Order: sequence, then C-alpha cells, then structure tokens
Amino acid sequence: MQRYLTSLCILSLILGVNHFLQAQAIQHLPTDKNYEVKNPTLFHACGTNCAKHPFLKEYQRNPEAYAHLTGNRNTLFVPVTLTVTGTDDSLGFGRASNVLNTFCQMNADYAGTGIQFFIEPPIRYLPNTTMYQHDSVIQGGMEMLIHDVPNTMNIYFVSNPAGNCGYNLPYASMTVSYGCMDGHTAAHEMGHALTMPHTFLGWEGGVSYDGSITPDYTVAAPTTVLYDYTDFKDTMWTDTLIIDTSIVENVDRTGPNANCAVAADGFCDTEADYLAFRWFCDGTGASTQQQIDPNGTAFYSDGSYIMSYSSDNCQTTFTTEQSNAMKAFLQNERPNVLYNQNPTRDTINGQIAIIEPANQAIVADVSRTFTWTAVDGATHYLLEVYDGTIGGQLLEALVLTDTTYTSNVYLAPKPPFNPYSWKVVPFNYGYTCASHSTINSFNTEIVSGVDGVKHIQNLQVYPNPIGRGQELQVELQLSKTDQINVQVFTSLGQIVHHFDWDVTNGLNSTQLSTVDLAAGVYFLRLDTNEGRITKKFTVNR
Repeated sequence: MQRYLTSLCILSLILGVNHFLQAQAIQHLPTDKNYEVKNPTLFHACGTNCAKHPFLKEYQRNPEAYAHLTGNRNTLFVPVTLTVTGTDDSLGFGRASNVLNTFCQMNADYAGTGIQFFIEPPIRYLPNTTMYQHDSVIQGGMEMLIHDVPNTMNIYFVSNPAGNCGYNLPYASMTVSYGCMDGHTAAHEMGHALTMPHTFLGWEGGVSYDGSITPDYTVAAPTTVLYDYTDFKDTMWTDTLIIDTSIVENVDRTGPNANCAVAADGFCDTEADYLAFRWFCDGTGASTQQQIDPNGTAFYSDGSYIMSYSSDNCQTTFTTEQSNAMKAFLQNERPNVLYNQNPTRDTINGQIAIIEPANQAIVADVSRTFTWTAVDGATHYLLEVYDGTIGGQLLEALVLTDTTYTSNVYLAPKPPFNPYSWKVVPFNYGYTCASHSTINSFNTEIVSGVDGVKHIQNLQVYPNPIGRGQELQVELQLSKTDQINVQVFTSLGQIVHHFDWDVTNGLNSTQLSTVDLAAGVYFLRLDTNEGRITKKFTVNR
C-alpha cells in the first residue's frame, strides 16, 4: 500500500485559506433545498480502526502516575469547531437545528466524565464537494489538514464520510454523517479523538486484519487477532501496511485468567466484547449474539458502552477508567485546547414565547417581522422558516442575537391546509439543549391595491383566468417614468419569470407567455421605487 505526497501538495496544505461565515449579529445560514440525509443503516458504524494511542499505552502501564490529573474534580471545558459541509455550489448543507441537537447530545454523553464542550464560534459552513462526500479517509484527512481550526477539536458534518457514520483521524480531526447525527456518533468519534479505542479493539477486521477469517462465535475465540491501522496512525504519510496483534480479552476480571489490563482496550471496567459490527441489544441491554472467550466462557456484550458498536438506544456510558484516561490525555497531551475554563454555559430554562406572527396569522406578502421573547441565558437565537410543516423545505435559517427580524423573502399565499411555519431555538455556545418555541403557522395575503404607489393609477392583468399558451396582457397607467422589476411566482413562491420593465408616463403594456406554465395559481409582482403591487391570476389547462 503506497502513499505519495509531493512537495507541491505539502505547500498547498500550508498555504490553504478558508472563507467562512464570520460571527455577526445576523448570520444567514444556507437553506436545505437539496438537503441530503442518508439512512444510517447504509453506513458502517465507525470508520476508525483505532490502534492504541502511544499516550494511552503509557497511561495504562502506570495510571497512578497520572493520579494528580485524574483526581482533579474540576470539569475540563474543551472548545469544538463545528463545520457544516455542502457541495461546491453551496447545496446540501445540513440543518443548524440538527447540529445544535447533536452538540447537546454529545455534552449529555460526557456529563459523567468530567469533560464538557463549548462551541468555538462561529458554526462554519464549508462548500466543499470533496469533504461533503468522499470515498476514503485519506481524502477527508487532506481536507481536514487544510481547514482545521487549531487549538480546538474539529467536527465536520458531511453527507458521506467514506461510507461510515463517522471516523476520527489521529493526525487531523473527525467526521459525522448527516444520517447519523441523532445518536451517539459524535460522542463516539470524540472518544477516539481523546484516545479511546473500541471496546472490541483488534476485531475490526475479523480474526485477521483483512476480513479473510470470519469469526465463528460457536467456538472459543483465538487468543490473538490481527488488525490494520495503516490509515489511522498519528501521521498521514506512510508507505507501509501496518498490522498489529491484539490479545483477545477474557471474561474473567480477576484471577489467573484475567487479562483485561493488557487485552483489547486495556480497561478492566469495560467487559469483553468481540462484536465489530452494528448490533442491537435485548431487553437487558446486552447483545443477542453469544460469544465464547479463549477459555470457553460464554458471554454477551454489554450494550451500554459508547465506544462499542451497539445501537444508539443502548449506548449511555463512558466508564470511570475511560473517563480518567481522557482527562489525563487532555491535560498531559492537549493543554492547548484548555485555554478557556470559564466559557458561557448558562442553562436555558425559560420557555421562549412567540409574539409575531401569531399562530395562524395572515400577514402581508411585502415583508414579515418575526418577534419573540428573550430567554435568560440565551446569547443567540436560531430562526427557521419552513414551507409547510416543520421538517419540510427550509426557506430561511438565521442565527441572531436580537429577538426580532424582518424578512424580505417573498412568500406567496398558500392553500389554508398547508401554511408556512416557523420556530425559534435559543442557545449559547456552551448550551444547545434548550427547547424550541412553539411551532407557529402563518399565511400571507396579496397586497394588490395601487393606493400605496402614488405614481401608478391603474394595473390590469387579463384574461384572467387564462388558457395555457395564451399571452397574458399587463397594462399599467403611470404618472412618471420608472423602471419596474417584474416577477411571476407560483403558489409555492418559486420564480418562473422575471425581467426589468422600463415604463414611461402614460399607458404601458407588455405581454407574458404562459406556454411554460403548468395549470395553477400564479402571482404577478411589480416592484417599483415607491412600493410593490401584486396581482393574482390563474392558468387553466
């Protein structure tokens, strides 16, 4: 297995420059017209075939030497840079609300470890097709070396991280798939970044490193297994296939057969586990697959460990020994990320209240002002506006520091049974677990009169209804010269025609073709320097 990297490539890594959204009072986030969520069952659980980190080997040889670090009861606060990826043409970005939920779950998973995380602002949006959907961890690693923010832990949310739910690279950072954001993948990959191996370390490739020998769970396991960590060493560049031997862990935790301190992950408070595939636990939280250790003792894997491959509904735990090792690693090896031990992490307990638009309100199509109450502890608010119910197409997504926002996005009136909807999520960069507001629906009304535009005396649109293929006549009577922007929208707000119309004092007329318009309701909007006029018309078959 050869790895080549030219001096030109190295130079590009050194000189790589990022262009991301900067922190602002209003941060407009990409909407998800082409938002892609892959089914997590399409992914391998984790792409990190993790060898033991050199520090973890040293720590496990003599944990008492680090007692001054593990005995520290103060919580360690760690900054995380969150990068949401899309394609080069800025499509496919994941939803900010899902990112906040994932971060919340990760902090909950680490609540008992003495480690907590805060977001290094801002949440970044990276249009990068290679990172968004890559076939190998080497491709992902190359992009990470360009875009990682130093002195923070970096998480990239992507559509396809080389066919996995996520992975971590020791020399770079970690990925989480959009399809796996609602479970414990982020906590699992962060565990790898903090030196945690899988509970089943050594079994990633089956009995042999390349999957050529399938485990036979009906007989006693071998005493050793082989695993490949070529791509997961602490440096990217290597031209050698790296295979290592792992001692298979026995069930016994004490006595002559106990080898938990040297086998597999090296932790004696994680039980034996040989299951290197995604598995579902039974009613007791254990695997349904029985295994047999090298001494002939039958057992079932414990599904509570976040560093196992059990299903998301089972995983809850980092053990005491795992927690101590991670705390020791941070303080001994990564003190550069511990620069802020007093981040903003105020818990947000109050319920945010919607003021305007009220639920089921009818508002003008010219502009809409969204207003809500402030909540103690919140420094930012995520506003999301949807076409239809929550979960449908996202029309606007913004992070604001204020509690009011006026939108200029045109929203055409919709059928009463499918109005627009919106919600607000309060958060701060250390706490993203607050409940969102009530989900309010609203619709728009047409501003069709000419009274508000003084230099327009009359507007006629005919025939109405009009047969498909006919020319729509538009007549406009004005008292002065103007340039008018003309747009035709569908009932869902999609623009199907637009042009600038130079008009003069007196009667002006133009024609619009309906050949390309499907049957349905449309809106003709005229934007002038002094106001806006909208006319509704219907195209028949």
